[in-house]
Amino acid sequence: MRVRSADGVHLHVSEAGDGPPLLLLHGFPDNGDLWQPLIPALRDWHRLWMPDLRGYRHSDKPQATSDYAIEALVADVLALVDAMTASSHGRVFLAGHDWGGMLAWAFAALQPERIEKLVVFNAPHPCRFAELLRTDPAQREASSYVQRLRAPGAEVALAAQGHAKLRAMMQRSLPQMPIAELDALSAGWAVPGGLNAMFQWYRALDLEDPHAVPNLVGARWRIDVPTLLLWGEGDGAFVPANLDGLERWVPRLRTLRFADAGHWLPREEPAAVAQAMLEFLKSTED
Repeated sequence: MRVRSADGVHLHVSEAGDGPPLLLLHGFPDNGDLWQPLIPALRDWHRLWMPDLRGYRHSDKPQATSDYAIEALVADVLALVDAMTASSHGRVFLAGHDWGGMLAWAFAALQPERIEKLVVFNAPHPCRFAELLRTDPAQREASSYVQRLRAPGAEVALAAQGHAKLRAMMQRSLPQMPIAELDALSAGWAVPGGLNAMFQWYRALDLEDPHAVPNLVGARWRIDVPTLLLWGEGDGAFVPANLDGLERWVPRLRTLRFADAGHWLPREEPAAVAQAMLEFLKSTED
């Protein structure tokens, strides 16, 4: 299925299951298949929509950096929510990982009336992340790879030799990942214009600007909906301090840490995270 956003970008959506709507947003360098390991546990309880976000695999790939401004990305999520609920007033459960998690934070801040509950996987709240970029050398070092992805021609270098560098990155992070899954992921990177579009997400956000992250969508960063933050403590991109003090912005927060997992929790601990999600989403308590 394809959903059209406000600016004419078409988003490819995979569907599964039945029940209350649950929209799942992937990050870099994934696509909607990130959520496949969770489908068996979730499909009996929720209607799942798993889009390829703009720039990824089967979705449209506008090439300008401005096409990846946070306002455009939030508009994509709003179009998906409207289509999923067949209503401009409908509500969904929303989950996101990595860039999809950052986008989920932004959507929850701007459109809280469209969300029942929020689940975030290894994506820091933008205000806390911005604090650490200004004050924490460890986080600045962990984020240094972003400048390499923003560099002109980065997509050419990372496409070389059958995406060898990107494949190696995934294999280091997920040594248990089957080669067939890695090949399928790599096929998505090979779609014409794909790598450039994926990197435009990073180019649209200048982390060298110390005010860029909290100013993504303005000053309103309080998240009032019930929120579950699932965090693999071995994450090499985001330091553990990202979990400190989040109650300032997310008063209805639950946090669940996974000591033996890293950045790709949906792939590393699918059974455990699916169970945690279901318990949270079904709970009548905040």
